[in-house]
Amino acid sequence: MLSFDGWSVGIAYCLKILIDTIYSIFFIVKAKKNKISMLYFPAFMMIAYLLAYIPYVFDFFNILINGMNIQFSKLILLWIISGENMSAVLGLCLGSKLCLSKYKKFVIIFFFIFSIITEIIVIIHPSAGFVLDFPSSPGENLIKPYIPFSSPLLYLAIPYILVNSYYVFILVLKSYKLKGKIRMKYLSIALGFFSGNLFFILISVTYNVGFLYAVLFYLTGLMVWLPLYYGLTPVREKKIKQKKTPSDDELKFVSYLMKKPSSNQHLTDEAPLIKEPNREILVFASYSSKDSKIYKIQNIAEKLKAYQGIKDVLFYEGESIDNIIKYMNDNLGQCDAFLLFCSQNALSSVPVEKEWTAAEAMGVPIIPIFFDLKHVPPLLQSRLGVEYDFYNLDQTVKEIYSSIVKKCVERD
Repeated sequence: MLSFDGWSVGIAYCLKILIDTIYSIFFIVKAKKNKISMLYFPAFMMIAYLLAYIPYVFDFFNILINGMNIQFSKLILLWIISGENMSAVLGLCLGSKLCLSKYKKFVIIFFFIFSIITEIIVIIHPSAGFVLDFPSSPGENLIKPYIPFSSPLLYLAIPYILVNSYYVFILVLKSYKLKGKIRMKYLSIALGFFSGNLFFILISVTYNVGFLYAVLFYLTGLMVWLPLYYGLTPVREKKIKQKKTPSDDELKFVSYLMKKPSSNQHLTDEAPLIKEPNREILVFASYSSKDSKIYKIQNIAEKLKAYQGIKDVLFYEGESIDNIIKYMNDNLGQCDAFLLFCSQNALSSVPVEKEWTAAEAMGVPIIPIFFDLKHVPPLLQSRLGVEYDFYNLDQTVKEIYSSIVKKCVERD
């Protein structure tokens, strides 16, 4: 019957294969979807590494079913060593691509020859390269592998560790020449390589300590594969948070808290921000019909007309595209200023696009009004505009009036 150590190590082996399989599939999918070729290296490293532990899982299930350990043959030992060797060589290939400008092929060929020598040692004399620790009572614990100090395999593993350590040093050195997220990417890859070395040494030392041996398998995924994944994926572009228009209830509540007057009041007693124009100004307002209530177009028109010098604010409230074109043809050419109320709806509106492009062609000054700069057409983003304040409509109207007068004065 399995002891606590036997159970812990057996379950750890099973979970390792399961988790590494999930990791490797995830890496391959991400590599293919986002065209990140570097992610294939850790993906195939995991596959090779988990294959090396399949015989130990067989041992675990054989104990559960038959109460005895399985008989390890040369073929099984060769299977184990092949998996570990392939994982190590793939790791060195990844490191050489990241750290070496020259001699990449030489390093890969050199260690490929090392891996072949390792296989030959196992075939010729398994016990000279790889020792299996059988439990004192069959079926009590799993068979655990270790490399004795007298083994040639130990001395073949040392170059792997030294080269990986060199890669860690180079990656850390490169990171300090960089800044921000790129630095963190290099440090993350360095952590992955360092953890791989560390866990190889710890697992070799603690092979007889069952529970600790099991814990190390769980940590391997967190300390090796996750840092490599983070380090090898490109830096994500910062997502610009799109502003949302506040609801009517929110506007009323904020107005109440800030003790602001109702936005329906006229501005006949309000002084403009700049001197009134010497002539009457006709204003054309362009907006998506879906934004009429959001931007309070009618309220803005009434408030602007309350200012001296604003003859009228023209805006179309119909639906027919033909009527919009006729309305635009009849009135746009007479206007002195063009207000473009920008939003996601306006960007996708064909009539709105026709209006502002016609105004641009006729030389009518265009004033973008927006609550998110992302909604302003790229061609107009350099223009003097007004950021719409949903919580202070009066101030917004003042700024619109100021912009209108300034544009008309410049035009005159």
